[in-house]
Amino acid sequence: MSTNTFLIDCNRQQSVEVESSNESNPAIWTSKISEGLQLDPGDRVSLSSAFINEVGSGAQTIDFTDDFVETGVTENSLSVTVQFYKCADGENCLILPRKWCWGTAATPDTAGQTAATQNTDEVASLPTKYNDPPDEADYKPSYRRVHDGQRYTIMKGTYVAGLQRTEYDLHTDTVPLSVKTGYSTSDNICQELTQQLHQTTDPSSSDDTITMTSSLFKLFVCANVDNFSEIEYSGASKWNPYDFVGMHDPELYLAGKLPATNVLRSTADSVTINLEYTSDFLTEFKALFAEQERRSDLIFGAGISTSNTRFLHVNATLNSAAHQFGSDDDLNDGSCRLFVKFDPSLSESEADGYGFGTNDGGYIRFELTGDKLHAGITQQPGHGDGPLGTRCIGFDTHFSAYGVDAVLLWSGYKEKTYDKKVWQGGTTVSSIYLGAINPAVTFDTTQSRFVVSQLHTSRQQINTAKAGSDPKKIVYPINPDAGKDVFQINPQYNQKNIASRSMAYNPEVRLTAHAGTTPASNLLKTWTVFDSKSGVFVSDWGLSKTNWSKGLWGKLGYRYTDLNPSGATNRNGRSTTSTAGSNPLTTNADVNTTQAMSFAINPYGAPQYTLQLPLTTTTQISTITVFATSTELVASDLAMQEHDGYWLVRSSIIDNSMFLNARGLSPVIAVIDRSYSSQDFIYMGESTVDFLITKSRTLTDIVTSLHLPDGSYASVDGRSAVIYRIVKANNVPLSIVDSFLGKKTTSK
Repeated sequence: MSTNTFLIDCNRQQSVEVESSNESNPAIWTSKISEGLQLDPGDRVSLSSAFINEVGSGAQTIDFTDDFVETGVTENSLSVTVQFYKCADGENCLILPRKWCWGTAATPDTAGQTAATQNTDEVASLPTKYNDPPDEADYKPSYRRVHDGQRYTIMKGTYVAGLQRTEYDLHTDTVPLSVKTGYSTSDNICQELTQQLHQTTDPSSSDDTITMTSSLFKLFVCANVDNFSEIEYSGASKWNPYDFVGMHDPELYLAGKLPATNVLRSTADSVTINLEYTSDFLTEFKALFAEQERRSDLIFGAGISTSNTRFLHVNATLNSAAHQFGSDDDLNDGSCRLFVKFDPSLSESEADGYGFGTNDGGYIRFELTGDKLHAGITQQPGHGDGPLGTRCIGFDTHFSAYGVDAVLLWSGYKEKTYDKKVWQGGTTVSSIYLGAINPAVTFDTTQSRFVVSQLHTSRQQINTAKAGSDPKKIVYPINPDAGKDVFQINPQYNQKNIASRSMAYNPEVRLTAHAGTTPASNLLKTWTVFDSKSGVFVSDWGLSKTNWSKGLWGKLGYRYTDLNPSGATNRNGRSTTSTAGSNPLTTNADVNTTQAMSFAINPYGAPQYTLQLPLTTTTQISTITVFATSTELVASDLAMQEHDGYWLVRSSIIDNSMFLNARGLSPVIAVIDRSYSSQDFIYMGESTVDFLITKSRTLTDIVTSLHLPDGSYASVDGRSAVIYRIVKANNVPLSIVDSFLGKKTTSK
């Protein structure tokens, strides 16, 4: 039997919705059929072709929607949480404990004062053995870390009147990130995200200075020569410069906020504390000791390590008057460390005291190990039950305590600087910048991967304080490489040459030997990589593991493990181009073996490019300077360009539902493969599937809709069109054909 084939053009631009200005949902439209078309049983209908309008679909683009993937997070938007840090690089920070920086014996830089004689009583603000490492300091509060380039996480202080001191919690900030919905190229996505990371405030000016901040580069209150003097420390405002401090191990500090307690009884081998043997108290010590597992630099000695030992603090003396635990005022009479036995195999068993505690008459007892009651602890029998008396014990959170390593933020100015020029804001500037000055989201075309980099503010080539001047015909040249990112080994802080960083004044320079260029004169630790001034940790990337693949980072090709490292906290781990080293994540300079041969340099700073190892001469430390690039956080996978590989076309022309999926039957007339696209359209050729009409009816309109596999409407634009094919038996009356074609027959 012969047939007649009819094609029906259903273009959304000619639909009822467009004529009525209803543009609320471009994925559905109604097409009118002039005078109607009779459909009879036995007729067959199918989709001849489809042209789905999706702007950007013809390019290498990524499609984003604003659908929610979890509470407060959509596919195209989220907020990341960051923590700021300051690197101990000798600039804009002072190692704690320290009570002040300007003493009363001399006024800084008054007539006749020299670097050697001014502030001669400054040492009174420091512990007696301020320059001793912890293993040489009787384990007393008499050592401080050196400037070794490590990251100190910024913590915000709250003054506690009852304690007459400030306690600290992590300072965090959130940064909202989003990309536009619809299709975007990788370049546009990178530009959008990077611009948001650089979102800058308007410049703020005063009589002293000008400031501006961005999303990841902000101002923090700091100490200066005015607010951190001996006079201020003696008054009520002594804690004002301590609004923010940098903590080397904030997790250890926070876990150490235990209930205040004292020794109940003690022996030469054990100590029982005045806390009941309860689940709550045991759990708090369990958390503290879990954080100490990472600190092999604090738990060491003959026969002891983190595998069998933990530590508490105990007051060095009875301190029966105030009974205060530790001190930031008397830096030589604070707390001492006390090693206690620990069994990691029992660390999860409450019945076994989590590997450290035993029940002593209802109270917690610790067994001592190592050097036990060492020389730093003054034993005082007769003042309680045992050699320790009733002194304070637990975890001391003062800056003077063993393992509580911190830095105070510092303006970097003194009242007068070089050439007797006065820096007008030197005594009033009380803020510094911290964070990442140039964070970036980029797309690596070689790997076809998205990249996050420069979460740190790099160390840079500088100009000296006298650069550009010409006193007495001695030219101090301007460094042509100033501002370029570098990393340095053996940087000379207090030398007056082109490599010097002496403009950022640090009073701790006066505590070093001023013996010309000998190694002892340097403030910074030798043979250490200095590559960063400050930066940010990303502590939360804004989306849970469960929904990660549905959100922004997952769409860009990042796996959850790419940006959320497992394992213990490691804030000072170094990253490479292939491995993220820190937890939480930040970046650093890419330091690798390709640069190693440039480390061997002569006394004049010239690399020798030999196979020799670099050495220090008896009279000279040579600074190694290498131009640096940031390590990168590279996505493991290609970006997800489309949500789904296909769309479904539903149509009212079908009188029975024949498409079956997990949601049941639906009137799907065709499946559109999204592989074929060009110039804002996705194309479908002739369908090989047709549907049989089983009931007679007159077709006056056709409702067409486009759907995702889950049944929801597809996100499309308004110029879509489909063409239906109707195959009818050849005995169709001519009048129906004419009507369908919009013509009337005439008899001759």
